[in-house]
Amino acid sequence: MQSNLSTEEQAKLKHLKLQLMNAQNQDERHSILKAIEQLLNKAKYRNRFMSALKDNQN
Repeated sequence: MQSNLSTEEQAKLKHLKLQLMNAQNQDERHSILKAIEQLLNKAKYRNRFMSALKDNQN
């Protein structure tokens, strides 16, 4: 999945993972995991969209 991430998204994911490792409580961990999930979902849907565009061109 990471190969579908832009350079900016990869940097953001790396930062979020570091924050997750240093999280102090469950609430903080939950919000960081939610941000990671949103980032990965955004990349997944963008990849699906780009695949659909390529399929329609052929």
